Amino acid sequence: MKKLIISILLAAAACSAEEAAQTTAPKTVEVTANLPWRERVAAELNTIEAKKLIELMALPPASITKDPKLAAIVLDRLARKADPEEVRVALAEALPTTGGPFADALADLFIDEGSAKVRAAFVRVTPNDQALSILRRAFADPSTEVRLVALRSASTHTVCEQLASELRTTLTDREPALRAEAARSIGALKIEAARNELVTALSDGDPEVRLEAMRALDRIAPGSLAGTAAVTALRSDPDVRVAELAQKLAVRP
Repeated sequence: MKKLIISILLAAAACSAEEAAQTTAPKTVEVTANLPWRERVAAELNTIEAKKLIELMALPPASITKDPKLAAIVLDRLARKADPEEVRVALAEALPTTGGPFADALADLFIDEGSAKVRAAFVRVTPNDQALSILRRAFADPSTEVRLVALRSASTHTVCEQLASELRTTLTDREPALRAEAARSIGALKIEAARNELVTALSDGDPEVRLEAMRALDRIAPGSLAGTAAVTALRSDPDVRVAELAQKLAVRP
């Protein structure tokens, strides 16, 4: 009988320990999730067995799958910058694939990254809740490539209406590709305040800018270009695409 009682008590203790572990596990996850990203990454890496960690640190970007734990691996590798540039680009682009948290790390990684290609990759994977912070940095980036990617990304984030000033300023940039992309994003976001700058852009020296300025104005206010002097003049534009669009918009009711 005594042995039976002891067995029952031991079983009860084991159940209590298991229940306690199940109860505390979610709290551990929650606490880790609320840490600053560098501390969170360090904490998550500490839970991985050493041999496995070495394997993951050498994992090719193409092999990264949907596994939230891999987000910490990728962020750590990006922060260390030990991988070649093309690998870091692929790692950055794989971040959303992991399904783990990474958005809060992008601003720091962007600032610390010396490669324009990698910074451009950070911009491409920026989620909506971090768009304003990252894109403001990217619009001021010394690399035309990064700024171009930022302008393209702006049109996909509705919050980027708050970047109207930066987009309007870019309409006068020295790079035609940036001016054209700014016009395209302004049209996609339907930024009414940019109409005067877009009208000025109709006489831009680059045909792509003239084309995108017309498209943007029509998206902001459909039919508003019909009968205007600027579009009438563009009907004889040397660029066929510009001339054809002007002809279409000049008579649109």
